[in-house]
Amino acid sequence: MKHSLYAISAAAVMTLALAGCGKEDAGTAASAATPSKSEETFRFRYATPIAQGSLSGKAADWFATEVRKRSDGRVVFENYHGGSLLPPADMLPGLKAGTLAGAYVTPAYWPQSLPLYDITSTGLLTSDGVAVAQTVHKLQSENAHFSTELEKQGIKLLFPFFGSIAALGTVKPADGLSDIAKMRLRGAGRSGEAYTLAGSEIVAVPAPEIYEQIQRGVLDGFALWPYDIITAPKLQEVTKHITDTGMGMYAHASFAISLSAWQRLPDDLKNVVTEVANEYVEKHGPGELVKEEAAQCEQLRAAGVSLNVWTEEEQKKFADLAKDKQIESWRKGGLSNGHSGETLDAFYSAYMTTYQEFAAASGYQSPIRVCSGK
Repeated sequence: MKHSLYAISAAAVMTLALAGCGKEDAGTAASAATPSKSEETFRFRYATPIAQGSLSGKAADWFATEVRKRSDGRVVFENYHGGSLLPPADMLPGLKAGTLAGAYVTPAYWPQSLPLYDITSTGLLTSDGVAVAQTVHKLQSENAHFSTELEKQGIKLLFPFFGSIAALGTVKPADGLSDIAKMRLRGAGRSGEAYTLAGSEIVAVPAPEIYEQIQRGVLDGFALWPYDIITAPKLQEVTKHITDTGMGMYAHASFAISLSAWQRLPDDLKNVVTEVANEYVEKHGPGELVKEEAAQCEQLRAAGVSLNVWTEEEQKKFADLAKDKQIESWRKGGLSNGHSGETLDAFYSAYMTTYQEFAAASGYQSPIRVCSGK
């Protein structure tokens, strides 16, 4: 039995080829006639590998609806969810080439292209999903190093998606490092390496196969999965123990637009898009995240799942074991992909200072702690 967040279309490549031939994605007028500037309509295709019913899928649809309404129909985002337009690996290249107008962009897919942004893939560093999103949104426009990195890839981040902390899901209880020392867990990337240091065997199983691999006993669970989407692939059916280990945020993504599309928009429409994006980050997004996490809690409880939070002592042991190595790994990636040590140090400082400011004001709490009542 398989469950998946991803629905990659067999016709995706052909669809992209056809899409790339149209001028709409480059931000030109949709109608055959040449309208005046005040009447010009811009149609943009947005591609994401994530399901429409997910938090990021809902955010993309809310954004598209609001932009269309506030622009009087002059800016239209056509959202293609679940990989129905093209595979995830082709999204950033499509934006950079200008054959795609909008896409879900995460540095987890392209750490070599987005080494500064890849700091959001560093576990044991941040734990507030609201503050991380707001930090990315602020720095993408105010931090010269970050904005330059994005410009080199031919993209602009319109707004960040809000997401939950990484959850550990296991068949058996996992109350501390000693319990996961010999577990075989699904994971990947830098944060997966943290679990390796703890003695776990990390296996890079594709997302659609996690359920079946756990069900068959090939895996003991998953090391890393966003709390807010555990029930989407029905993982609560095979992992009855969900734990907050202190890993915190380990991945991030944003709604991006190609610079070629952005630059073709007249200033009044840029203002509309920016207004809606800012409203999502400052007002709409935080509430939607908490609402999604509350719904997730109800579903997990209904499924008889046990929720647990490691003690401060166990979380500190995990951080002492792997946090510095997580940061070092991010720094090595930045050095090997063109950034100087001075740039990396300056960006790390800016990122953490900004994050701490937003975290102090957000009031966000671990959703697993909230749901467990601990």
